[in-house]
Amino acid sequence: MKLTGLTLVIIFLLSSCTSRKEGLKRVDAVPVWFKTEKRFSNQDQNGSPLVHPFFDLAPFGSTKDNSINFFVTTPIDSKHYYDIDLLSGMLYRKHSYCEQVDIWEKYESDIHRPKFSIGVVPRLLDQLGNPQKIIVFGKKNYFHKFKHSPTYSQRAKVIGGVIHQYCQNHPCKTRDNWLSTLVLIGVNSEDPRFSKIKNLSQLKKKVSWSYFKAFMENGFGRTKNGPFEAPAYRMVGEVPGKEALRFAITKGHLFKFEEMRRLRNSCQKLYDYMWEGSKVVRQLAKEKSKIEKKKKKKSDYLFVIESKYKDKKDVSVNRFENQSFLKNTQAKELMEFKGNKKKYSDFSKFFFDFYGKYSKRYKTCLKFVKPSNLSENPDRHWFFAFVNGYMKLEEIDYIYRCNMRGWVENSRLSSGKRVFDLSANRKCSAYSLDFSFDQVVTVNTGLKRASRPYHRYLEYDYGVGGSHRKIQSWIHENGKKISCSNDEDVEAREKWKRKNPDTIFPRDLQWKRFTVE
Repeated sequence: MKLTGLTLVIIFLLSSCTSRKEGLKRVDAVPVWFKTEKRFSNQDQNGSPLVHPFFDLAPFGSTKDNSINFFVTTPIDSKHYYDIDLLSGMLYRKHSYCEQVDIWEKYESDIHRPKFSIGVVPRLLDQLGNPQKIIVFGKKNYFHKFKHSPTYSQRAKVIGGVIHQYCQNHPCKTRDNWLSTLVLIGVNSEDPRFSKIKNLSQLKKKVSWSYFKAFMENGFGRTKNGPFEAPAYRMVGEVPGKEALRFAITKGHLFKFEEMRRLRNSCQKLYDYMWEGSKVVRQLAKEKSKIEKKKKKKSDYLFVIESKYKDKKDVSVNRFENQSFLKNTQAKELMEFKGNKKKYSDFSKFFFDFYGKYSKRYKTCLKFVKPSNLSENPDRHWFFAFVNGYMKLEEIDYIYRCNMRGWVENSRLSSGKRVFDLSANRKCSAYSLDFSFDQVVTVNTGLKRASRPYHRYLEYDYGVGGSHRKIQSWIHENGKKISCSNDEDVEAREKWKRKNPDTIFPRDLQWKRFTVE
């Protein structure tokens, strides 16, 4: 009887926990962001658009109870830290946790896994232009089941914020060298233990604040090169709840629905213009090669090509322009072959003409809007993979010097300007420009080995702890690493690396040159 009674109590407790979990409030996303042309979309096996949690969910911030919606990117006590790729809307494994000592030598015990949930506020960017991060305290049972492809959000009450600083290039000797951003601190109101907490002072009585601070300063990596180690993160201040939420929304950037629609549509037009223009250049290069082989004068090739696209009534027709998505949507910038022969005569002229007009917009698009779908058009996808790799190298302070046929560092001066002006008119031969795309992978590989910021192209997030999702885009890595204090952890990581070599880019793919040998 005693055993039966105990069993019933256990069953009752388990059932009450289950019902409590099932009763948690959540907001399910409706897939809208990827409900577009297939060449820009992420779809499931049935061809239906997938959810993009950052754009398809909404924050719905409330000043009444200082609450906001968020979705979990790394759950409580997770073995791995996950980040979100804004192009695909998928989570991917950033790194795996292990026991480590405090790089600041203030916290005496080991620092391991997060004792809280790490999440993102949808549609909200922080002061550095990254998705707004939020730390939410509460027992795991009061959060919805973690998914590597989030499709819903839940509510958190913001009780404060902390100033999280990052040192990109060691040593950061002055305050100005540290990049600052606000991380929101919230509690899960569904958890009775945290439901009545209103501020950080009350929270500190419920949790180990010293561990939290140590994790924020160690759990995202450190500067590590061989035996040398230095701090890369620090937590320097606290902000009250209402001020924190207000600051995050007013000083960050909150996407509104109409703005998102315009951003997506304009970026897609820009991508189409680049792709269709490259096809024109490639076709002209083939025609030029044929003519030169027939020993015709080089100056005649454009005239010969133009005359091929005339109908019987002698009306000029550009078949490439008619195929252009931009032409069909009556965009302002059309690929008008007539009168723009020089622009399309080789890829260098076309690329730098495009760069001078649209590079700033294009680099913004690269952060948010998917340029291609590998399943729809592999040629287009890999073309953009290399072009985007070029643009992203410039984002981490590098520039291609045509006369040197090589990438060089383009650091900022004390005035804030760069050594080389990116907006300057650049003259580059077609052969030299082709070489710049060939070097994109090589340069990023060198930066990785030097523990510098770099980009890697992630096709699929495989391996232990991976999200096992298709990413298919460039991922930014800041070069910071986790440092294990346990010898067994170090050995296990090294063994895993040997079995799973981390490549920067698929080895069987190369830039498809425009110059004809």
